[in-house]
Amino acid sequence: MAVDASNQIWLTSVLTDDQVSRALTLYCSLKRTLTSRKTGVIISLKINPSGKEILYKNFDFVIHLEKERNVWNLKDEEYISVYPISLKSFEKIVYLSPYMLVSNRGFYFAHKIIQNLNVKLIFIYL
Repeated sequence: MAVDASNQIWLTSVLTDDQVSRALTLYCSLKRTLTSRKTGVIISLKINPSGKEILYKNFDFVIHLEKERNVWNLKDEEYISVYPISLKSFEKIVYLSPYMLVSNRGFYFAHKIIQNLNVKLIFIYL
């Protein structure tokens, strides 16, 4: 039985200008897996116009983070983790941090170690 991917989405977020390139890297890694699912990005209003333009050109959906719906007054970084639940347009949503990469073998998570600013890669095997 074929899976209907039309109402499923890979979703990430961009809250700062420096996350634009990370989200695009994630987007490219998703496309390399030949996924049939849509791609989307939730963006903050703080992103500069050139960054927004690049995201609009690549992702299937660009969703603006609606701060007025943040009734708990969470920080943007916290709010972004619950915001996808409110998106009723999709049956299945997989939220990926903009610091992740995807391959046909699994997910990679690039995590910054603050103390010495090294990058650590964590592999999650599926």
